[in-house]
Amino acid sequence: MNYLLVTGFFTICLLLPNTFAKRKSETLNVPFHINEKGDMVIEVGGVKFSLNSKQVLKFNDGESKTEIDFGAPTPEELENKHGTRRITEYFNESEEQE
Repeated sequence: MNYLLVTGFFTICLLLPNTFAKRKSETLNVPFHINEKGDMVIEVGGVKFSLNSKQVLKFNDGESKTEIDFGAPTPEELENKHGTRRITEYFNESEEQE
């Protein structure tokens, strides 16, 4: 299951054009900290990512905040080898974003 989380995280990182622009690949060792909520928080290319105990990956690019549910697959999803997950994007027109 951790493989799925790591794969999902790096997929998101690779989709950020300013982070890995014009490079075939790059591996970064990025420091992290645990915040007051117990979430693991890292920052890559100016974007903060956090992963909580419910396996929800959150990141904020300064214009919007996105949450991706990486919850464990249900027995039915495992059997069918597919399923769906919730991705929520929050847009805030004010300058005060978390």
